[in-house]
Amino acid sequence: MLEDMAENGVGGSQLMARSILDESRGTPTIIISSCPTIPTYGATARGESEEITEPTSDRGLKVEVSPNPATSSVEISYVLPEKEKTATFVLTNTLGVNVLTTEFEGNNGVATINLDNIPSGIYFYTVRSGDDVMTGKLVVE
Repeated sequence: MLEDMAENGVGGSQLMARSILDESRGTPTIIISSCPTIPTYGATARGESEEITEPTSDRGLKVEVSPNPATSSVEISYVLPEKEKTATFVLTNTLGVNVLTTEFEGNNGVATINLDNIPSGIYFYTVRSGDDVMTGKLVVE
């Protein structure tokens, strides 16, 4: 059932199914996609307990989320494609409900997002800038 949902599902349920399957195989999950319907996978990890993800799209969108897992806040370091000046960050729970939305302004920077009102759990983030879309997993403890 999980494999079917990972292959044919949509939204948060599809991402969650993929994440569960990847975690059961011992593979950290980060979804990098320049087109939301054709995802690819990849991740980098640093440290013993802290997962640092550094996804990059083909057109120049770069995002680093740390710390991951996070507690009270998370820093999003970003570089947007040359012609883009804004990006939207959306945090979605495992039911596919958007729990936080914020906008980044400027071609690059670091945004600190307060997570005090976000319950512990697994979330998916999406960063959109122009035609670039990147999605990853964030654990809130």
